Amino acid sequence: MYVSNRRRLWWRSLVVPSVLALVLAACGGGDDGETGDDTEAETTEGETTEAAAGETTTAEEGGSETTEAEEAAGGEDWPEELVFAAVPSEEATELVDSWQPMLDALSERLGGIPIEFVSATDYAAVVEAQVAERAAIAFYGPFGYVVARNAGADIEALVAQIDSEGEPPGYQSYLVTTPDRDDISEVADLEGKTVCLVDPTSTSGGLYPMAMMLDAGLDPDTDLTATYTGAHDASVLAMLSGDCEAAFAFDTMVDRVLPERGEYEEGDVKIVDKSVVIPGSPIAAGNWLPDDLKTAIQEALVEINAEVLNEEGLCPDDRVVEEEGVSMCRIGDEARWGAESVDDAYYDGIREVCELTQAPACEGE
Repeated sequence: MYVSNRRRLWWRSLVVPSVLALVLAACGGGDDGETGDDTEAETTEGETTEAAAGETTTAEEGGSETTEAEEAAGGEDWPEELVFAAVPSEEATELVDSWQPMLDALSERLGGIPIEFVSATDYAAVVEAQVAERAAIAFYGPFGYVVARNAGADIEALVAQIDSEGEPPGYQSYLVTTPDRDDISEVADLEGKTVCLVDPTSTSGGLYPMAMMLDAGLDPDTDLTATYTGAHDASVLAMLSGDCEAAFAFDTMVDRVLPERGEYEEGDVKIVDKSVVIPGSPIAAGNWLPDDLKTAIQEALVEINAEVLNEEGLCPDDRVVEEEGVSMCRIGDEARWGAESVDDAYYDGIREVCELTQAPACEGE
């Protein structure tokens, strides 16, 4: 159970930078992070966005009318279709439904380019898709993005998700258990317990929980039994069903997503501890795309938010929520409000955590 002072002190002194940006792509390997040819992201029922561009026109005396779609269409080197891949944090059907309104809005702002949604089987499948340049845009956890870059994906973060207007990007990992577990009141109490995590390459369900356990004096490999469930909702639900005694998941999954799905009520889950603030989850795009297309994607993702999606009638009735008198359509499986522009340097804090924890997953091992 020995943990070096170096490992324990860095966590308390870690400063996570605060910046703004986001985008997505594809590459990877199997669960061990090695590149392979047999792991591919799975398409969920051929979900393709083919939103028609807006009809607004501007006319000049003696000139021709120009549609918004034509203005947004860019050069001849833009692809005829884009693929958007996402990491799994909940069931595939919920994943598709949570992203479709945003993809419809993005397609419209890119001149009607169809955007195919790909629901990945696991984190490694998204990485593989971008490394192989099969997915032009992808949504990652912060750690997954760094792993993808380390694995050779030629991608760059364009935006990071934010929870409300004007708020800097960032979120936390929660350690949760059931209220009756008086024997689990801090991270150190996980010794000898069975703990549900998400994936070794998940930021809030893998890397940061590992750092929290190291800081508490635990060796995650020998002092407890770790079970990887593959998704954040699955981690919490496995804990509630008794498959493990505690679980890690990202904050919004615990606070909002699962309660709104009716999985449990207030008071059914006890939050034991929270991580430091983690850089916001990025949407990253492949650098093989034309520069003007990447810029158009970034600008569109910053413009699109939960209120805009509702105002434009892109949100199904069952996804519209009322918050402080405002109707909105929250984005993605993390149920975020919108996004802010970021760049690759924003994720240097994740790289520092990798360097100090020496987590094998950081290098795709």
